[in-house]
Amino acid sequence: MNWQKALSSRRSKVPFTGIGKKPQRPYPGKMISRLSPELCRKAALAADLPGKNLNQWAKAALPRVSG
Repeated sequence: MNWQKALSSRRSKVPFTGIGKKPQRPYPGKMISRLSPELCRKAALAADLPGKNLNQWAKAALPRVSG
C-alpha cells in the first residue's frame, strides 16, 4: 500500500471535525497505566473495601475525578 492509500484509509476512519480542528479519534475503551507499587496497593485496597475489583473501582472512580 502506498502512502496516499494509507493516508486515505486512515482519514476514512477518523471523523471530520472541521477545518483547523484536530480530528477526534475513536477510543477502544481499554486503558493501561503504570503505577508505583504503593499506589497500586492503595488502589487495590480501595477497590477491595466495597468488594470490587480494580476495573470496577476504576470505572466508578474515573468519572468522578474527570468531571
